Amino acid sequence: MLYSSEPVAVSPDEVWMFLLSDETSGVDAGRLAFCPDCTEFLALASEVFNTSAALPVLRETGEPLGEYRWATTADIDAHASLFTPGGEW
Repeated sequence: MLYSSEPVAVSPDEVWMFLLSDETSGVDAGRLAFCPDCTEFLALASEVFNTSAALPVLRETGEPLGEYRWATTADIDAHASLFTPGGEW
């Protein structure tokens, strides 16, 4: 099973989550990306994605991640029920 923390804002334009894997007991962090059209969030690992780029892009190829952009604190606030215990999934 995979567990996640509540979103952690580094700035209004940069939000991360801590992720814990039951299988490996490993902890990682992922920068949150948001798709406004489909209202989905993804936690993207810095090993695979360039988390310092203007938009979420694959580290190796620079290919953008479709309609996703980096999540902001305003996105988190607008969809807070997704990040509260017992919230909508």
